[in-house]
Amino acid sequence: MILFKCLWTLSLLLLLQVPVAASDGETEQLIITEDEFDLELEILNAVAAEQDSVVFPRATYLCESTIILLNISDIYIIFEPGSKILLDDTERHVIQLQDCDNIHISGGYFSHVEPEEFDYCQGSVFDLVRSNSIAIDRCEVRGCGKVGFFVTECSNLFITDCVIKDNTQSAFRIVSVDELLIADCVIADNDHLFTFQDNGAITRLRMVGNTITNNGFTSN
Repeated sequence: MILFKCLWTLSLLLLLQVPVAASDGETEQLIITEDEFDLELEILNAVAAEQDSVVFPRATYLCESTIILLNISDIYIIFEPGSKILLDDTERHVIQLQDCDNIHISGGYFSHVEPEEFDYCQGSVFDLVRSNSIAIDRCEVRGCGKVGFFVTECSNLFITDCVIKDNTQSAFRIVSVDELLIADCVIADNDHLFTFQDNGAITRLRMVGNTITNNGFTSN
């Protein structure tokens, strides 16, 4: 099993190796479209192979549809620094976790491709539904996403060392959650910091060590 994991990781790195180019001496960012490489499928294949982690090399991953992770567990999803995950559909969520357990997502810049002038995103960036023990760290959740994190019926959710910025409705929209830790994040320039569902149940919401600036008022 260990040999299989090593060979799989090596083949992935070779497949997506970022070329060194750019006349200014910087590394050119490789753009990978969904028809060339399917992030969702690669994650699901790693889970099916009982891998404990999957690593994606630095690149811009341009997606045409939501990355949907449904009923999976026990996987560490790592994006190398500088990776961008962009959805080319402002009506949909960038990534959705539904009925998942023990998922860790680290690294990466998650957003929609910019909409036309005067239009707004209707999809959230992270849509988290009925999931438990979810950790998201060192991610950038920003751009034109309507909501940074949309949380419904989740528990043991940990968001740490993230940048959550420029979301057109709110950084966090919470329907219901039992234990949500938001720690050491930069949360700035969102239309609202929080929006809450009128009939939602929220317990053990903690915020520790965050830098919070220029967000609108919390609202229902």
